[in-house]
Formats: sequence, structure tokens, C-alpha cells
Amino acid sequence: MSGLPGIQKEGCDGLITSARWIVHKMPAHTRTACLEFFGNAKDAVPSIVEIIDFMKAEQSRSGVLLAGLEHLDDRYLKAVGYATKSKRAQALGAGGSGLPKMVLIGDIVGDDQDAVARATSEVIRIANSRSGEGFVAISPEARKKFWLDRKRTAAISKHTNAFKINEDVVIPLPRMAEYTDGIEHINIELSLRNKIKFADELLAFFERGNLPLGKGDDAQDIPSAELLEGRVSEAIALVKNVRALWKDWLVTVDEKFEQLQNHELRASWKTQIRSPLRNIFSGGAFKGILDECQVIHKRVLKGRVWIALHMHAGDGNVHTNIPVNSDDYEMLQTAHEAVGRIMALARRLDGVISGEHGIGITKLEFLSDEELAPFANYKAKVDPEGRFNKGKLLRNSEHSAQVGTNENAKNASKM
Repeated sequence: MSGLPGIQKEGCDGLITSARWIVHKMPAHTRTACLEFFGNAKDAVPSIVEIIDFMKAEQSRSGVLLAGLEHLDDRYLKAVGYATKSKRAQALGAGGSGLPKMVLIGDIVGDDQDAVARATSEVIRIANSRSGEGFVAISPEARKKFWLDRKRTAAISKHTNAFKINEDVVIPLPRMAEYTDGIEHINIELSLRNKIKFADELLAFFERGNLPLGKGDDAQDIPSAELLEGRVSEAIALVKNVRALWKDWLVTVDEKFEQLQNHELRASWKTQIRSPLRNIFSGGAFKGILDECQVIHKRVLKGRVWIALHMHAGDGNVHTNIPVNSDDYEMLQTAHEAVGRIMALARRLDGVISGEHGIGITKLEFLSDEELAPFANYKAKVDPEGRFNKGKLLRNSEHSAQVGTNENAKNASKM
């Protein structure tokens, strides 16, 4: 099956010898609800359980079904260019971006039009009780527009070289808010680390001297060495102070998590460094210095690792995506470190590290011998000569050696 599109080749391949298709009649009426939630994601995520529980009861009462419920977090919303529907977005959006912290999109279907309408209204009410706002599409054209953003999830890797690590896990729905907070905790740490690296490179730029200079606005000559030296010393002191602040936030991120999450504390290069630097290096003669600072920031920011979530909210399957540049070794290593933390977090919340995409070679190091044993036994029974994907997902094979050691797997299973 090598090269066959759509076929995963990381486990034990099988051959389909027969199949039975069950065809269901499409419901007569469908309404698509788009629910936008503002504020903290941990306060909004419980609405998923509330909506599912309500719709299960509604199915018994009226036959109305929840045919799908999909989730996008604010990073995905930014990636797909989501157009916020709520008029209060600018006032309540995430970090002043105008985007919700999360969006749920779901289809509510049934043969009784009035029952579908009543169920949809209740789902909207549930969203309203969680600092959310709901919008309903009825026509096929309007419904298609609502679902279009969900179909653009590949856009999450557009700022890298179209490469991403997708580590899906399954989290118990009642603990989904804890998972969301855990991922946000990792993201805050990764962001602070990236900003500290930027501050380090900015300091190196100022300290090595030979800064790019032009001519002054009102004079034909280049600024004197004494004038430049004073400004550089001031800039170095500024960057050191900001870097020390960011390092303190990183060290104390556990106790400051809520303030960092709510942006009461915000590490911002624009306000904390760039704006003061523009005051220090005011005038046309120093434009080259400011331009180089911008170049350094852009280069370091390109290597920032962050995690975005979208999920099949009805069953807890979470696609945990990390966009990376595949030619950036340091970025890949940081992403791999983040994956380890994601796997540990999923286990700690009584979730599992396999999901819709199953177990592949990248997850092998996070499996214990006890977890892998049933597959190894089955493999030995049905394929004793190793004709299907020889060595895949087996200990001590050439494939397992590439992704981790037996000891790493045991440690990860205990996290």
C-alpha cells in the first residue's frame, strides 16, 4: 500500500474483505448554531457538557439530534481570519484582539421544525449563561458560511512553512476546561521564553557596537560618538530591566497564571521595548537602529512555538496542533518538548494519548510496555513473519530507535 493516498502506514495494516453500508434518511430540518464565547476559556468550556447533556435529553423527548459540535480556540480563529459576529467583540475580545476565546459550531437536526427551533433557542440560552453569544443559520447558504471557518483549520500553519505537529488526544469532557488551562499555561511559558530570547539578541546587538547610523534631520553630519553612547547605554538598561521582568514572570508563572492569562500582566515588545526605544532613538539619524531592532524581533518571533486547539467537542477528541518550521532544529526541539508536556497533561486528566488519528511512531515513546503489549501480541499472532509494516510500533526496532527509548516511555506513562 506504499504511496496510496489516505492510508496510514504506522501500525499493522489490514485488508478489508467485506463491508456493510447503513444508509440513514436525512432529517427534514437543520439549524446551524455558531456560539462565540468571551472571557476565560475555562469558564466557557463547561458549556460543551451542558449542551451535550441537554441535547441527549432532547433526543429522548422530541427526537431532535445534535448532529455535530466543533470547537475552535482563539489561535485557530486568528489563523483562519475569523470574522467575529458579536457586536461586543471589540470590548470583550481576547486580549483586545476582538476575537472570542472559543467558538462552537453545531448542527441541530430533526423532522419537527418547531422542536428544532426550540432546541436551538435553548442552546443559545446556554451560551448566553456562559458569557457567550449565539447566532443561527437556517438556509443552506448561511449554514455553509458558518461551517466554512471550521474547514480552514489547515491555515494554522500558514505562518510557518506549511508544517505542523498534530498530536490529538482524548480528554473527558468534564475535565476539558482543565486541559484548556493547561495548554494556555504551556503557551504562556513558550511565549515568555521567546521574548526573553529576543531580549538577549537585542542586548547583543546594542553591546557589540558598530550600529547603523544615518544623517540627522537638521544636520548633515552623523551624530557624535558621545551622543550615540549615551543613547545606547539607556537602551541597554531598558532592555535589561524588561528582560528581568519577563524572567521573573516565567519563574513565577504558576502564581501569576491568571494575571497573565487575563492580560493584566502582558509581555509586549511593542509597549515595553519598541515604544521607549523610539523615544531614545528619535530622529532620522537613528532610523537604521530601530529598523534593525524590528528585523531581530521578526526573526526571533518566527521561531516561537505555540499550541492551538480545535476539537470534535461531542466526544472530547482534541487536535492539539503545533505549527513549526521544519528547517528550524531549535524550534522542532522546543515543539517536541511541548508534546511531552501535552501527553503528560492528557494522562494527568484521565485522558488518553490516542485519538482520531490513533497511535503513530511519534507517540511510541509515550507508551508503556504494558500498554503496547496487546498490540505486540496481536502482531505476533496474525503476522508472525512481519510482512505488514515490519518493525512499526514495536520495541527495539529501527523505527522505535528514532523516536525514543523504552525508559522514556515508562517515565511518560507515570506522568
